[in-house]
Amino acid sequence: MKKLTFFITLLAFACLCHSFAQSENDQNCETAYQSLQNQAKKYLDNIKFQPRVAYQSIINMSYIVPKLVEICDSPVSEQQLLDSNQDCQSHLELINSASQLILENDYSIAKKHAAEFQQILLNTIANCDSSKISSELEQNGDGSINCVVCDILVTLATNDAVYKKQNISDYLSNHFCKIFPNSLSSTCNSLVKVLGPYIIEGFSKKDNSDVICRKAGACTGKFSQCNIHSQSFPQDSQETQESTPQFVQTILRQIKTKLIGEKSPQENQFTSFNPIQWIKDLINRFADAHQPVVDFDNDGFSTIGPLRGYNWRGKDCDDFQNTIYPGRKIWEGSNPSIDYDCNGIWGVNTVTGKNYEDELCGQSERLGTIVIGDSAGAHFQVPPKYFNVTMWQKNTFDDILERASMEFDLPNFSASSGFENTPLVHSFYERLVEINRCNRGDYQNIGVNGARSGHLSDFQAIRRNQTHDHPMLVIFELIGNDVCSGHKTTDSFTTPEEFKVNIMKAWEYLDTVLPKGSHIVVWGVADGQILYNLLAEREHPLFVKYKYFYDYLNCLEMSPCWGWMNSDPEIRAATSKRAAELNQVYKDIIETVTFNNFDVVYYDVPIQEAINRATADGYQAYEIIEPVDGFHPSQLANYYFSDIIWNKIKQDRPDWIPVKNPNNKIIDQLFGNSTIIALERF
Repeated sequence: MKKLTFFITLLAFACLCHSFAQSENDQNCETAYQSLQNQAKKYLDNIKFQPRVAYQSIINMSYIVPKLVEICDSPVSEQQLLDSNQDCQSHLELINSASQLILENDYSIAKKHAAEFQQILLNTIANCDSSKISSELEQNGDGSINCVVCDILVTLATNDAVYKKQNISDYLSNHFCKIFPNSLSSTCNSLVKVLGPYIIEGFSKKDNSDVICRKAGACTGKFSQCNIHSQSFPQDSQETQESTPQFVQTILRQIKTKLIGEKSPQENQFTSFNPIQWIKDLINRFADAHQPVVDFDNDGFSTIGPLRGYNWRGKDCDDFQNTIYPGRKIWEGSNPSIDYDCNGIWGVNTVTGKNYEDELCGQSERLGTIVIGDSAGAHFQVPPKYFNVTMWQKNTFDDILERASMEFDLPNFSASSGFENTPLVHSFYERLVEINRCNRGDYQNIGVNGARSGHLSDFQAIRRNQTHDHPMLVIFELIGNDVCSGHKTTDSFTTPEEFKVNIMKAWEYLDTVLPKGSHIVVWGVADGQILYNLLAEREHPLFVKYKYFYDYLNCLEMSPCWGWMNSDPEIRAATSKRAAELNQVYKDIIETVTFNNFDVVYYDVPIQEAINRATADGYQAYEIIEPVDGFHPSQLANYYFSDIIWNKIKQDRPDWIPVKNPNNKIIDQLFGNSTIIALERF
């Protein structure tokens, strides 16, 4: 308990921002503190029975606390720092005590120690995966997840040992876990303790990961027949733990008893103790409503990038005034010293006496950008460096928590809302900023991994006011999930009748929130047969052919698209046939239905055109597909999709393209030329 001294002392000062607020800063501090209170309460309410929800609260607090410290500017106090190398119980005691104190309004966090507090929270995430967050996972164990995680990690470990020409036992003991950041060290060490003996024995017998994971109990039942490698070993697949050498059984019993206690013989021990399960939880959506986690004024915009913040939608320039946010119209009589629309333009021209927003933007055509759709629109990407051992360096996995907080999406690099200054990013949003600098910051990416037409609640995450905000260019893309899932049957496909009902509900809702003069660009359901045609015989980063990788995911019933990632050409053709039928529904609706506040245009996903452009520019056709999952459009594809469809709009609907703002150069000179600008005011 003495380890609580640091944190309790750190929190025990009188809260500056919880006293009677007499200034705007005090009010902002109060608001930020209430946000932290909400997360602390959510943590305490759920840690016992819903640990996944509690985990999310810990992560959310790790982002809120630095902002709160910055806002409240608490006094610095010299304190003994917590030793981060503590067990799960110590970390949970810290979080529990801190949460109680936060709820009791007896806290202060020294600005100097914000980073340490954040690290405590992250250490809790890393260290409590097996010891304290296991009860729900045991009840809801996913055999396919256990199997694929085991297969991938065993393959990576053995590949890296071979690549580095190291003895497998020495590699597992002294090298493997050092590849990962400190926040993952406990998880990695636990994994090696459980799987290490099986890997060492299997490696000596030249078993592949499929055999090793079956022996370890990770792949059981129907999943024991799933092979990521092309060769199968039927004689080994029948081996059970009883045929494992006695010394391995003894070590495993000792380790597992220490870590998870005695279990009944019938219980699958790998399922009960799953030290990397927390990674799956991190990938789950952090903001269930797809809204920013750090959003003190609840206007839908944030001052941090991850957790559905400004990587997803424009950066808020005042997180305590819900009348100040990207895309807002400036009204007559508004204060010229305030940047109400967060585009970086504010103040008064001392020569003309006019405020700059009116003078430079008032007569221009304003148009924001929204993408509504699935993981393709969000630009889902698992970094290839994670799976290719030849790319592994000391810091390869340092960004894994940050990538998880982004749901493994890259909306800031996407075809629709990307704003990063890199060669292969030229999004719809950037093009609208090039036309009119006053559009800066006015973007929203509501892409949701796994979204399909029936998920109306996903689409309702947009923030737009028909009276107070500017019109939007909406990219509406659902390019796969209505015909894609891990279910091995065409019965899982959305029918044309269902699709029509779903799309009408979505567009009728949009007609109630989009300002008049908005436009919707529909990207149809893609023809994904190209995936198998391009990749089947190529090698995955795990050094297996994609056709075996696809079959493996299908066997585990966790493929992102059983229909197209399938060795059966008839199934691939049936999937494309249904996709074409759904696209016809789009066309029929556009032909027969009109909406009050927007018009609509439809385009097929230009896969073949992108391939033609890519090969003409010296790329290989397969490079338009993400290499790790073998399914999603790559960064290269996002670049070409944006360019091809933008040019189609210019040709087919030139009236949608705003007139270029003649004041752009003046804006650049006075306020800079960044594509994302927001001056935080507290």
